[in-house]
Amino acid sequence: MAEGLGFQVDWDPDTRTVICWPQGESQPDVSAAQEHVKQIRDKETKQIEPNEEYTVNRGYKVPKETDLKVDFYDLYNIDVSTNILLFKPIEKQYQDLVLILTSKFSPELVDQVMAYVKQKTNWDQELKLKEWVANGCFIEVGSNAGNSGIQIDVRRI
Repeated sequence: MAEGLGFQVDWDPDTRTVICWPQGESQPDVSAAQEHVKQIRDKETKQIEPNEEYTVNRGYKVPKETDLKVDFYDLYNIDVSTNILLFKPIEKQYQDLVLILTSKFSPELVDQVMAYVKQKTNWDQELKLKEWVANGCFIEVGSNAGNSGIQIDVRRI
């Protein structure tokens, strides 16, 4: 698209950055901007060490003993993805989800997300897709009527 508008385009795989600049001009040095973004992300990402109760993946604490299926994708900028299943012990799943989300997000935001998740108590209820934005991510929660699961995705912006 940018090329069609007269721009040159390059991809920096190390920083996962697309760089665009007007055709005929030299490629700009964007290292300062990339470093600034890295500093912000590093500041927002707490260093967490695994222990006997949980592992750490991408900065998220994931309980070793959980009913949640927790996935980490690069596809569609998914940082972490999980699904609460209404037919499994629900309180433990809620606790595990809180642990995962509070690894990177404020307790106040996680409380809002959990209040929304807990609105679905039966498979025939719909939980319309809702998003929150924090720490360079979208937190998305939703479930269709007739589905016994509640999908929770965290996507990098």
